[in-house]
Amino acid sequence: MVRTKKTSELKQSRSSSLPNTLSASVSRLTATTTSPIKRRTNVSRTPAHAPKKVTRSFTATGDVINARSVARKKRRLHPGTKALREIRYFQSTHHMLIRRAPFARLVREILLAFSSKYRIFRFQSNALLALQEATEAFIVRLMEDGNTATIHAGRVTLMPKDLELVRRLRASCGEM
Repeated sequence: MVRTKKTSELKQSRSSSLPNTLSASVSRLTATTTSPIKRRTNVSRTPAHAPKKVTRSFTATGDVINARSVARKKRRLHPGTKALREIRYFQSTHHMLIRRAPFARLVREILLAFSSKYRIFRFQSNALLALQEATEAFIVRLMEDGNTATIHAGRVTLMPKDLELVRRLRASCGEM
């Protein structure tokens, strides 16, 4: 038969191993207690100012843990909330959406495809910046019109056929 220690024996063994300042507070608490937090205030105890109850529990080493300090489950956002936040963020910022270095490499690669292999081209930074702004404006406008075509089709997801339709409509109007 296994003999378990009583609460009073447990308190005595803990109080002997802990310093005097902690022994008094530990001896008042049992394994798990629910008690109000005591605060010193000059305000009378009305229901609005009544202290909240906090559940305290011990770890294996005897440390006290408040129930509120335990990590809570991360709250999930509704579908689309993060997308709307990103849209608002990118509409309010003025920086480029595509990084400069990858865009410059792409421009150089396209230029090499249309020119001889032995020619070296150099760009001013302002020229690349102007080209990048024009490219991003074109892509954003294309996506907006594609989204309009998607909504007109009664869908939510932008598909390649929407972008093809927009490009065909622009070509027939003389834009592009």
